[in-house]
Amino acid sequence: DYATRTIKTPDADGTTRPHINPRLLAMERQIERGTIYDRNNKILATSRPHQLKEVAPNSEIATHLIATRSRYYPYGSACVHLVGYLDGNVGGPTGIEKMYDAELKGFSKYTDLLSDYRRQNLPGYHRRYGKDLVLTLDAELQRATQANLAEIAAKQKDRVTGNPKDRAAFVMIEPTSGDTIVSVTLPSYDPNGLTSEQMRAYSSAEEERESARLINRALGGLYPPGSTFKVATTAAALDTKPDLLNLLVPCNQVDERIEWRERGKRYVRRNTHDDKGDPSFGMIPLPTAFRVSSNIYFANLATKVATEAFRNTLKDKMHFRSVPDTNAFDSDLPDIGYGQGRMQVTPTEMARLTGAVANHGQMMEARTLLRIVDPALEPSNAQEPTLPLGSAMSAETS
Repeated sequence: DYATRTIKTPDADGTTRPHINPRLLAMERQIERGTIYDRNNKILATSRPHQLKEVAPNSEIATHLIATRSRYYPYGSACVHLVGYLDGNVGGPTGIEKMYDAELKGFSKYTDLLSDYRRQNLPGYHRRYGKDLVLTLDAELQRATQANLAEIAAKQKDRVTGNPKDRAAFVMIEPTSGDTIVSVTLPSYDPNGLTSEQMRAYSSAEEERESARLINRALGGLYPPGSTFKVATTAAALDTKPDLLNLLVPCNQVDERIEWRERGKRYVRRNTHDDKGDPSFGMIPLPTAFRVSSNIYFANLATKVATEAFRNTLKDKMHFRSVPDTNAFDSDLPDIGYGQGRMQVTPTEMARLTGAVANHGQMMEARTLLRIVDPALEPSNAQEPTLPLGSAMSAETS
């Protein structure tokens, strides 16, 4: 207890801060932090001297990184939102570096290092090593996707400012395993050589309002799903009321009035539009409406599905975490049917749903860790277990 207790003492600048036992900090510095690899054994993060000599841009930078015991990220801005960063001058860890910090640094608590300190000079003592991580990511595909996404985003104009957009996300998941192959967020930043001034700028109120580049949009950004959500509405409709496959709705650019009742309350939605430029589709069934992506049809379809069953399907079977509360859901029902209203999703949630369609209705949790490797042991191909979330929809519906 005494050896690991944090003690507050004044620093040279006069500020009193908590400090860890320096003997244990010395033991920690002797531990080589593990390396993070992609699925093809490309290095994503390392502080091992022999690897820094391989991946640093030049020998001068490699020498500096080794001398300062710094972490280096060969794929820079392409992977930072997922991999994260650790920089003694700026902060961290974040991302995967934080999630698996104990494995990477080789211990969980400073009490773990007490036995090392006591045994370090005894025969048979072996120094600790941090464990390595192998991620599901494909780093080269990740970098190429970032470049392509940036090019596409730059062609879009902000409707308010008229400036090119730089905010976007892209997720690619392998359906049967849930492996996240690509997870890109824009705008991004380079974790190599971060400064305190840069981080203050990235964390400023103006930056948060304009770009919010520190947010992992692919994993945590919440957005109206738009027409991609028609997959969820269709699946919920067919699983709860199969006869809705033959529901006919007149879709002639504008639906003047949609009425529905929920929990004894009557609702009316006026002037639901199909997309600008769409033709009049006429009287169409569900398969046609899905193909042409008619907003009018899916607004009407949502009011035909049992509302409680629809909401529970989204929450409990499709695992959307930001489903509106009951009152908001009832009120926004037609809008939610075609991906608007107060329904919000993350890009990863939508990738996971489309993965379920490709996986005969079975949804897998999106995983990023393929395996943990202990350098002190023989290499193993054993992988972290996949995590099935259950049936998002029936196999027939998918």
